[in-house]
Amino acid sequence: MNRKMVLLFFAVMILLVTPDLIFNKINASALSPKKSNLNLVAIGDSLTYGSGDPLKKGYIHRVKAGMERNFHISASLTNFGVSGYRTDQVITLLHQPQKQKAVREAHYIFLFIGTNDFRKSANYKFDSISVRKMVQGKQMYSNHLYELITSIRTLNRTAPLIVLGLYNPYTSVQAKETIDLLISDWNKEIKKTAASFYKTTYVPTSDLFPAYKKEYYFYDTLHPNPKGYQIIADRVLKYLSNKNSTQ
Repeated sequence: MNRKMVLLFFAVMILLVTPDLIFNKINASALSPKKSNLNLVAIGDSLTYGSGDPLKKGYIHRVKAGMERNFHISASLTNFGVSGYRTDQVITLLHQPQKQKAVREAHYIFLFIGTNDFRKSANYKFDSISVRKMVQGKQMYSNHLYELITSIRTLNRTAPLIVLGLYNPYTSVQAKETIDLLISDWNKEIKKTAASFYKTTYVPTSDLFPAYKKEYYFYDTLHPNPKGYQIIADRVLKYLSNKNSTQ
């Protein structure tokens, strides 16, 4: 009888102690820093390619370096930035099996596209702009952007998708205020489109470059220099940090 009581006592103690041990082990595992290997994919035009930066790092290589530094991970980057590309051309680009494979395997996806859509809608003339044509161009761009993000999400439903907004590089033309309003209107469309997709975050850039300091941040009329790209990267990293802190 005494032997049975002793065995029962130990059985109860095991039941009481084991859950705490398991719980503590799980929490220790979750909280311990682990070095991860992440695949980053960047999609876009010359701003993603890095035009204006002698090292062609652009904003995205600086984002990669910041993620490795801030989040204690290692990352590989695949850059699908093509100078001059519009949104409809990027849609065609993603028909290629190699590009689809990279998107499918990505842990983070970055999309910065629309500047050339905007420029084409303005007929590449910014001293005098037809608002009617820009409204038509915005609708076409919005349709293409929705199709593009749908294609990305069909390939990869779970990776965070960062969609950057547009900025106005034409700060010295007479129609600057009109362009500012149009850029704001296009960005509202980008933000609305991004919000309709799962784990897709809109990151604004229109406020990053004060007109009176443009010469410090730009290589030419359109493209930032390394300092300018770093400012864009810092904005993206800020949004990534905010997202991670709330997850």
